[in-house]
Formats: sequence, C-alpha cells, structure tokens
Amino acid sequence: MEIRKIEKNKPRIALLVDAWFPLFGGGQVHVAEVSRALIESHNYEIDIITRAIKGRLTHHEKSLTDSTLLHVKELGWKSTFGNPFMRIWYMIASFFVLIHAHFFGKKYDLYHSHAVSSSVPMKLASLITGVPAVLTVHGTTIFQKGFSVKKLIERVTLLETRYAREISVAENFLKAENVNKNVAIIPNGIRLDNFDAVPDQKTDTTFDAIFVGRLDHIKGIDVLIAAVKKVIESNEFIQSHKDFLLHIVGEGEEEKSLKKMCEKLELGKYVKFHGKVSGDALVQLYKNSDLFVLPSRSEGFPLTLLEASAAKLPVLATNVGDNKKLVIEKVNGHLVAPEDVEELAYYLEHFALNPGLRHMGENGYELVKNEYSWEKVAAKTAEIYEGILKTKNIDGKMNYMRFLSIFNDARMPWFLPRILIERKLYKETYKGRLPLKFCLTVDIEHAYGSADLPHEIDHVSVFLDRFGDMCKTLEIKSTLFCQADLIETFQEKLRAMEESGHEIGIHGLHHELWGREKWFLKDAWVPPIERKKLLKKIREIVDHCGLKAVRSFRAPNLVVDLTTLALIREYGFEIDSSSPAMLGRKPMPKLKDGICRVPVSRDPMPHIQWKYFVPFGNYIVMNLYNFLKLSDGEILIAIERLREYHRKNKVPPHIVFMCHSWEFQSREGMKYPSGENFTEMSKKIAMLKGHMDLEFMTLTELCTSIYANP
Repeated sequence: MEIRKIEKNKPRIALLVDAWFPLFGGGQVHVAEVSRALIESHNYEIDIITRAIKGRLTHHEKSLTDSTLLHVKELGWKSTFGNPFMRIWYMIASFFVLIHAHFFGKKYDLYHSHAVSSSVPMKLASLITGVPAVLTVHGTTIFQKGFSVKKLIERVTLLETRYAREISVAENFLKAENVNKNVAIIPNGIRLDNFDAVPDQKTDTTFDAIFVGRLDHIKGIDVLIAAVKKVIESNEFIQSHKDFLLHIVGEGEEEKSLKKMCEKLELGKYVKFHGKVSGDALVQLYKNSDLFVLPSRSEGFPLTLLEASAAKLPVLATNVGDNKKLVIEKVNGHLVAPEDVEELAYYLEHFALNPGLRHMGENGYELVKNEYSWEKVAAKTAEIYEGILKTKNIDGKMNYMRFLSIFNDARMPWFLPRILIERKLYKETYKGRLPLKFCLTVDIEHAYGSADLPHEIDHVSVFLDRFGDMCKTLEIKSTLFCQADLIETFQEKLRAMEESGHEIGIHGLHHELWGREKWFLKDAWVPPIERKKLLKKIREIVDHCGLKAVRSFRAPNLVVDLTTLALIREYGFEIDSSSPAMLGRKPMPKLKDGICRVPVSRDPMPHIQWKYFVPFGNYIVMNLYNFLKLSDGEILIAIERLREYHRKNKVPPHIVFMCHSWEFQSREGMKYPSGENFTEMSKKIAMLKGHMDLEFMTLTELCTSIYANP
C-alpha cells in the first residue's frame, strides 16, 4: 500500500495595503518581498487586498509579484493614489471583502494591514469575525510638531487601537505611549545580488547626488532643492570646476510644484527629474551617483537607505525615524536636522569637495550585508504569525468579547448620563477616623511580555534591592507577584524579601514562552489537564526555592473559571487576583471554593475626560501612574471618597495599590523614564502617612481582615 504524506491546510493570510504597483514605494516592495518568502519558505497562502492604481507595471514590478500562490485583489476603479473618493471606497470595500470571505467564502486565518487606511476596515472586520488582526507601521507623523488631521488619525489607529500584534519597521516608534505593549521591531530588507550585478560608472569631473522616493511634502525635497541653490552659488564650489547634478527619482503629488521651484531658482541645469524608475535601471542610477540624499521631515525605516548602502553610496540624511541606525556619523555618512537648509547645503558641498569620502560607501555596504535580508524579515514575520495562530481561538473570543464590552463600558460617551449621576452619588468624602488598610502589590515581570522580544530581566535584581530599601525606610510591607519563570533566577532575593515581612505571590505568564499554551490549550474557558500540570510545576518550583507562604495566584491573561478555582485551591493557593471584584458592582470580594477574590481600588466618582472633542468617563485606579500624575490634594480627596464608599457598603476601608517592577526603571520608550519614581513613591506614601492612619498589610492579611470583619 502506498503511504502518502498528508499535507496540512496552509494558513491563509489577508494582507491589506492601500496601494499597489505601479505605485512604487518601500511599503509595496516590503509586502511583495515578504509575501513571496512566506509563500515559498513558510508554506502560507497570501491574498493581497489593495487598490487599483493607474499606470503600467514595469518588468521589475511584475517579477516582484510573480508567484502562482500570490493572489492580488485590486478593489475599485483605477485612479491616482491621492484620489480621496477611491481611498474611502477601498476602506469600505475591503471591509466587506473580509466579512464575505469569513461568512460565505474561504476563511482567512489572520488579517495583516500595512497602512493606516487599511487598518480601520481590518480592525472592524476583526471585531466581528474574531480573526486576529496584525498591523505593521512603515512610517508615521506622530512625532512631528504641531497639529494635523493626519497626525490625529495616526494616533488613534496606531497607538490607541489594540491589535493581536503590532509591528514597526522603525525602533523609534517604541517611544510613543501605546496600548499595544509588545510591539515587535522588524526592519526592511534588501537583495544585494541585484546591486552587485551592476557595475558603477562614476567620473571624477562630475558630482552626482541622488534622491529616490515619493515626491511628497514629508520627503523634504523642497528643502533639498533650496540647499542645492546655495551649493551652486558657493564661491568655493564654483572654483572647484566640478559639474553638479541632482537626480530626483520618483513620482508624486508635488512633482509639478518642485519643477516650478527649480525653474524659479534657475536650477534646470543642475536638477534632473527622472520620474518613475525601477529594476536594473534604478540600480544603475544609484551606482552612477556619488551621494545619496534623504532630506525627509519624517521617516520610519527607509528602504532607500538600504538600497543606497547596497550601491556603496555615502549617505546624507535627516536625523528622523530610524535613520541613525543606518547612517553612522563619519562611518558611512552624515545626519542633519530636518528642514535645515543651511546645514544640508554645507554637507552637500562637503561631500562634493571631498572625493576621499567615497570610502564611506564601502562601510555602508558592510553594514547592511549581513544584517538585512528579506528572508530574515519573512522569518520574523512568520514567527509572529505562528504565535498568534496557536492561540487564535482564544484571542478571537477575547477580541469579540472586547467588542461587546464597548457597549457596556461606563467610560464610553453614550454612558454620559450614568457618569453624571455617579459624580453626584459618590462625591462625598469620609469624615471618620478608622485606620486605612493599605496593601501595596507589585508585578515582578519581564520588561516586555512577549516571547520574541528581549526579556530584559536585569531590571528585576535592581528593582528588588531598591524596593526593599524603600520599604525598610518607610517601615511597610507588600505583596510581590513574581512572574513564574523568574522565581528560580531570583530565589535568594525573593526569600530575603519574604523573611523581611513581604508576601510572595505568583504572576502567570502572558505569552507562549512558558505557560500560556498550556493554560489555553483547547478552550479559553474550559481548563484542560495541562492547567493542572502547570500549577503542579509552579508549586514544585516554589517549594524547591524555599518560599514558605505563597498563597496568591494570578492566572495567565486573567482567565479562570470555577473548575480552575478548585485546581488553584488544590495546589495551596488561597487568593485569586485573576478576576478582581470591581468596585461599584461587587463591593465585597466573594468566596468561591475557598478562594478569596481580590477587590480593585479606584476612586468611585468618575471623572469627565475630553478626548478628540468627545466626553469620556474616566475612573482613577490606585496605581503608580495616577499616584505620580495626581497632586497630593487630588490623591487625598480620591482616597476619602473611596473610604466613604466603603463605609456605606459596610466594608473596612482599604486600598489595593498596583504597580509593575519595570515602571520604576529608566528605559528608552517606556512611559516612566526615571528611576526617581522610587523617590516620588516614597514621598506620596509619606504624605499619606502624615494625613491618615495607615495599616500596611500583605494581600493575604487584607483579604483575611475583610472576611473577618464584614
């Protein structure tokens, strides 16, 4: 009998990008190259859902999309990229394409958008279908000064919308405050063999500078043309007897205005517009030039910088985006300030008069030779896909539940009447003298909760030392929820904290590295046997490390049910902080199967927060962010309102204060940029001690106290 290998169904991915060839740009090349590699090397089926763009495909563009398994669906009528009507049409049409495929056609396993405009229909479709949504950020204006509608839209879609995973080609994107906490950095790639096959034809009597890209305001070509005018008028340059020529390669909305600018400045002899060029013809232009110039006002991780380095060109670029990762001062080029005509002109002339600087191009080539390839980009992308698809059912259910929760979220604008009522109901403050039970809880965890990003656990050791010193000075104790896979690494410090009066709890993992797959193996709400194995493993580690009284447990992604509670109890845990009792709905923590449910502490009176000219409700939770943001007076009033709420509900007055270990560290891109947060935290606690009688407790002591004094 013939044994035939059964091939598994290929994962089907919908890639959404708002424009396709013949519009030639870094985003289109990225999608095309990565799609081919995902199909050929990682066994994916790819559909590219895009707009129909006017123009003819070049031979090079046809070769980029030459794959029998790559399906390109061009929506709408052929138009220019800047056509606003067709852009809106594409957003509507792509949404219905995804919905139709899910309910009436061949379903997609994952959606992946590569543009802001396509992220909107993707996210809406994801909320309805439960299919995970991924977004790649290729560039953004959010770091530019001033206000613009485009910047506002990008803030909402890129930073304030939650995705199954967000990717950025540029590392500087991490500096922005983002609801997506585990943003992956996957830069662009390059094919060096395409450049190595073309010989250069440079001459010593001319100096050729080249710009390649979209003719758009954001690219700063007007600044470059103004700088060229200054170079041409320079006495030193005139005396060098060199012929200067700037090659501008690309198409765009500003082409006419830029040509008029050159005419007005009488630069027709010195600036040549080539229009759209691709393939070997573009490589030849690169190789014939002496310098690549990128005067952008904003960038992500520009593909053209990789191309320039592949062509062994020195680079003169603005210090925006991730340009500094590809342009190293005095090694392969120079960086200048954006929109600085004087500085750009100075370095243009500097390169033109110093032919010895050409060796910088060789340095640039070596820089990209081993670090950037499309195969690596595709492999990292596939790794993210695999991680999402493993937990697709769970993420989909959670995504759908978030969608439903929007309609029952008291913070939404349509709950404004309720918010106004609650503002009157809970505005009273406490007038009594009972001591306030204060429980300080800290999640000790990796700086990022993702398996494919740096774990950066070095901060944990520093945190434990400084936190211990702070608590000793203030004479307080706390409950430390340690991420399960960090217990063995820091067992000695954790034992020391336990011996000094602190309580150690377990903080379950939120990613696939150690426990999430076991917790979510089959169904998000029905615990499989693997949960029992994981709890047993955690208990064995705890006992092996000599931690004596570990009673509190927080499940991965806060997912528990009654059966899981019984398992938690079976392995010696008594406090469940996975599903907290929310203030205002459950004033008393409930006891199920011998497990205490931890209450969440927040100001019971909602606050009105205006965002994008719309009123939202905002509840101030007792955490480090709010402690550092609010004034002493605001904190005291919020706590007194909470104490009055407890008095009316016959609950002992208490606070469960929450923070994370990494919030105290100095790290680029984090919201809390300074280790001085230890000092600020100490000041806030000392201030509270001066205004009220605080009784510091561990979480177990607090819950026991609440149950003992109903």
